Amino acid sequence: MSLQPLPTVRIVVTDTNILINLAHIGRLDLLGKLPPYLFVVPEEVVKEVREPAQSQAVQTAIPSGLLQVFGKQLPGWGRVACSTPQAF
Repeated sequence: MSLQPLPTVRIVVTDTNILINLAHIGRLDLLGKLPPYLFVVPEEVVKEVREPAQSQAVQTAIPSGLLQVFGKQLPGWGRVACSTPQAF
């Protein structure tokens, strides 16, 4: 039996403008349609989305797995406490 290579996961750190634009057009679902990418944001970015409908869309994307937040548990990474994308 040969070992199969593990899939490569690429981490993408995004900023507020990307989330606002995708939420504005109702397409935050696109974040989940780009394997092997994992989209992550600092907690501060989530707080910067202030328009109520857009904020609700972002808040919904987090538990659905479309978006991960820095400082929370990332699957396979343990707790992420840094706030700089260079750490990844």
